[in-house]
Amino acid sequence: MNLATPKIYLILGTENSGRRSILNDLLSDFPSKNKILYFKDVSNSPSEYDAKLESLPNLIKINFKVEECKIKHEPISDSPESIFFISSEKCDPSDIIEGLKNWLNKNNCSLTRIITNADCRLIENNPFAEEWYNACIHFSDYVLVNNVGVNDTKWLNNWTKNQKQKFHPTRFETVKKNCVRNPADVLDSTTYRNTQFFDYNDNEFLSDDFEEDKYIKRLQNGDRELKIKRILK
Repeated sequence: MNLATPKIYLILGTENSGRRSILNDLLSDFPSKNKILYFKDVSNSPSEYDAKLESLPNLIKINFKVEECKIKHEPISDSPESIFFISSEKCDPSDIIEGLKNWLNKNNCSLTRIITNADCRLIENNPFAEEWYNACIHFSDYVLVNNVGVNDTKWLNNWTKNQKQKFHPTRFETVKKNCVRNPADVLDSTTYRNTQFFDYNDNEFLSDDFEEDKYIKRLQNGDRELKIKRILK
């Protein structure tokens, strides 16, 4: 596979967080000549936005899955300007993150941004969902807050305020009707994520005070030191 130097994005979120509708919005202003690869996790449930995305003349869909922290996908024959991965909620966020880094290293590419679509209605009603989303936000540069269906606006305001403080400098934006205010701002290459996981190579010499990412770190038996509970609906 021969990739040039595309901008590469990972979009995290649960099934009803609006990932594909947001992607459709982000791509609406892309020049038609810009070739885009859309990596679609085969575990994702069908969406009404699938047809809209796949009908874009400059978009090529690539099915993929994560197995043993490795991204496995269909062959690529094009050199795109941009690549978007949309992961599945069935995949541990740590696994897709580790798999993405392996994929980037293998293809000599660099990550542009990680974006999380936060389903606040789910987070409000499911404590496991908040834990799962905390892991996603830890790795993210940008969080798109979807507040559709939230019952308690005071809870939402407090949650958003606390998340901004907890994950500073990660950016937060509330979306309206699955649209962002400024797509160019969301897709900018400035990094705001808390993790340093993508800032070094595995073969690179690391100082004694280097601390491995808490969500990636493993025990001697190979298990994650910090396990993320599955989201139960």
